[in-house]
Amino acid sequence: MICSLSGELAKEPVVSPKSGKVFERRLIETYVNANGTDPINDEPLSVEDLIAIDEKPTLFVKPTSLTSIPTLLSTFQNEWDALSLEVFQLRKELNVAKEELSVALYYRDAAARVAAKFMKERDDARNALQELAGSIAKGQDLNGMEVDEESQQPSAGEISSSVPKSYSKLIIEAQGELFLAHKKDRKKFAAPEGTLEEHEIVKSIQDHKKAPKSRGNVTSAAFSENSQSILVGDASGNVLIFGATSGELEDVALDQESSAVTATSFALDSSAIVGLANGAIYAHGRTIANLDEPQKAVFGHPGINAHVISVGSETGSITYIDSDQKQPAYQIKNDFRCIGASLHLDGVLLALGDATSNTVQVYDLSTGAVGVTCEPVEDSVPSAVEFAPNGYWLAVGYSTGKTGLVLIYDLRTSAVVHRWALPSSPLSLAFDRSASILISNLGKSIVYNRYTKKEKKWSESLQSSVKVSGTAVDVFFTSKENNAVSVIYDTGKLQNCVFN
Repeated sequence: MICSLSGELAKEPVVSPKSGKVFERRLIETYVNANGTDPINDEPLSVEDLIAIDEKPTLFVKPTSLTSIPTLLSTFQNEWDALSLEVFQLRKELNVAKEELSVALYYRDAAARVAAKFMKERDDARNALQELAGSIAKGQDLNGMEVDEESQQPSAGEISSSVPKSYSKLIIEAQGELFLAHKKDRKKFAAPEGTLEEHEIVKSIQDHKKAPKSRGNVTSAAFSENSQSILVGDASGNVLIFGATSGELEDVALDQESSAVTATSFALDSSAIVGLANGAIYAHGRTIANLDEPQKAVFGHPGINAHVISVGSETGSITYIDSDQKQPAYQIKNDFRCIGASLHLDGVLLALGDATSNTVQVYDLSTGAVGVTCEPVEDSVPSAVEFAPNGYWLAVGYSTGKTGLVLIYDLRTSAVVHRWALPSSPLSLAFDRSASILISNLGKSIVYNRYTKKEKKWSESLQSSVKVSGTAVDVFFTSKENNAVSVIYDTGKLQNCVFN
């Protein structure tokens, strides 16, 4: 049966009662739903009016056109062309995928380079002194002109006002050696855990059988890691070496009349270095210099045993002394009241607290120039300075009247990176070897702050359980395990404490 609409054999024939014509069901239903009439005579017609013709379905086979060789070749050519187009499209998509993969790998490599750069900067930051010292001109005067060393040789009895090239070279060479040694050892120390507690009281100096009869209050103290000893000087000119754990006492006999001890330190060979109120500097068993003012601080160079650095309390002048020579190597003249000093672990940078301008000046001993200046803090006067063992922090304690303040400066940027308040002004500061603990000696109490590397911040000040007896002169981390602390008092008592 032929459909009156399509002219093809109807697979499901129906007849319209209006026109009597045969239609394919799907076609006539579509037409009726759209128009509502018979397509032949336009009479009203609904789908329900259609009458199905009961007939077995006829299978239709599409007549083949592949009846000749040219036809077959044409068909194969069409199929080949289709395959070629499909392969071309797939290759195009593959190239796009390769480009996207290449871009992704580039981004990955770039991220790896950035991470490597940050890791390098982190390692370089641990040696901030190397960067800082490298940023300051070497072998030039302040005007950038070459220095004629011969023209700067002082006459007899005079002290050179500029750094001789020979000493500048020695200082820089020692800096390189100290840097390598510090880099090798810096990962040995873990941050102390627990709280700072009183451990034991070592026999006091005044009770020791070797104690001098004429004794004044302790005015200065220093600690030697090599010998595990504390060097103590008092107002009567007595100088003693006290075993930090053993309590053994050794008298240091000065080769001149007594004068109040104002500064103490140890040389590289653990021998005593002493600064006196009359301006004398004692080291390596003899007086090596007589200066014009009391000495606020003395230091043994950490890499050159014969070299001693002293700082005057009234003018802040820095004197660099070679104890093998008969006079100081050079002197950096200043004109301010010095309240404290700290020598960097590589022997190049020296920080001075200036109570006249309320600044902290960081000097490069290889050139004599000021490398960094910590500007004044409002309504505050510096009271203590201390370099951190990590090489790039400088802690400065301030007096703000009745209370105190601690600021941590980053030497790489000269910026304040941490800051916290204290109950009173600190007399001295002490870092542990991992630079994770900073103890503040407030004289009548001991407080400490803990640095968390993960959070990159310092804790609030923590009060230790140490019962302070008298006035604490200084405090030191003393054990090789980096968890023990010794406190020396003006009365001569030595108190050992521990993080537990």
